[in-house]
Amino acid sequence: MTPTDDGARPPAAASRISAALLLWLNGLPRWLFGVVLIVVAVGGLVLNGWPGAVLLGMLATFLAWLAALSWPRADAGGRVLRVLAIVLILGAAVAKLAH
Repeated sequence: MTPTDDGARPPAAASRISAALLLWLNGLPRWLFGVVLIVVAVGGLVLNGWPGAVLLGMLATFLAWLAALSWPRADAGGRVLRVLAIVLILGAAVAKLAH
């Protein structure tokens, strides 16, 4: 992980733990990563009840992890968009549980 101009870094433990997973993800074919994300998102939106909520929760967790790692480098607009996307996905997951 690289520091920002002001020297901010993600927490050392998060960087250390995430490094291996990020390297593994980087080794996957680019198309596979995109297909898996789309399948999880569409599956979460199509499935009713807890299966859809679980898929959307997994997607939100993954995006929150990426957002946490990139937070120090993101500008204010990028941070707002990251939080908004995660909140919307979690809202959809809660709505799935309500039905």
